[in-house]
Amino acid sequence: MLDIPGLPLPEPVTRYVEFADRTLGRLIVSGSVEPALPDGAKFVTAEIYEERRAAMRALHDSRVAELLDAERQVRRQQFEDLVAAGVSETTARGLSGHGGPLDDTDAHMTGR
Repeated sequence: MLDIPGLPLPEPVTRYVEFADRTLGRLIVSGSVEPALPDGAKFVTAEIYEERRAAMRALHDSRVAELLDAERQVRRQQFEDLVAAGVSETTARGLSGHGGPLDDTDAHMTGR
């Protein structure tokens, strides 16, 4: 839209979109022309957008927590295997990472 001095511009409006692959998007539009959406995409309300976004975030956080837990378990097993093989605990901790900084900082990575 042209910015002509003295001509009032319409207020921008936020439109929420769900695409065919279930991803979400926000569009800021001004004027009366509806933006063209790709095949399979549809406009949704702000409430539906926020609900689906929250569900996606919860699923993401859950998956990240699973991955971090699996990593902690691998580090623990490596530590135990190294100690069983006769490696000192200090060296085993250093080699495996078990009980090190990652065990202390995982919580801040998930926001929990």
